[in-house]
Amino acid sequence: MPQLADHRRCPAWTVLPLFLGVALAFPTLASAQVVLETRLTPGLVTVSGRLDVPVERALAWQVLTQPDRFPAFVPGLKTSRTLEQRGTTRLIAQSGELTSGPRLRFDAVVRSDEIAGEGVKLQFLSGPFKNSSGEWRLSGDRPVTLAYQLRVDLTQSPLPPPLAGQIADQQVRVWLNALAGEMQRATMP
Repeated sequence: MPQLADHRRCPAWTVLPLFLGVALAFPTLASAQVVLETRLTPGLVTVSGRLDVPVERALAWQVLTQPDRFPAFVPGLKTSRTLEQRGTTRLIAQSGELTSGPRLRFDAVVRSDEIAGEGVKLQFLSGPFKNSSGEWRLSGDRPVTLAYQLRVDLTQSPLPPPLAGQIADQQVRVWLNALAGEMQRATMP
């Protein structure tokens, strides 16, 4: 099993999507409420998105912290598996296909650090989005505000810079809708 200290021993197939993975429209009850903000600076695109989800915070946290289940409800994500976990830190291997903009298959390893009950920080360690990062945040309770911020290092990314902002916008929207939809389904009998 790979060591957290040496992520290079992980298989080359892994995780882009904990933020950038997929971009098919994924309808949910909350999809119309997504608020996005995009900032482009030289070498970096940052997309911040949020929406309110009518669920209890504990349920939202449960969905957010089970990345091995993500392929069941995140469009384009083929695999997501925990390689190693130590406390609140885990290495996650993901593979799939980015479907917004140019078709791009990805295999990546992501380091995930949970901040108890508040959020999850992500760092892409390998794959086409190496050196990019993301952060999920939860605030409030019933409804919970689910927020995601994606920072893509354009110097390491295969995304064409003129399209990177639009592709990242769509990806953040897809991820928010996918997780919000799963949170809502989990409350149904």
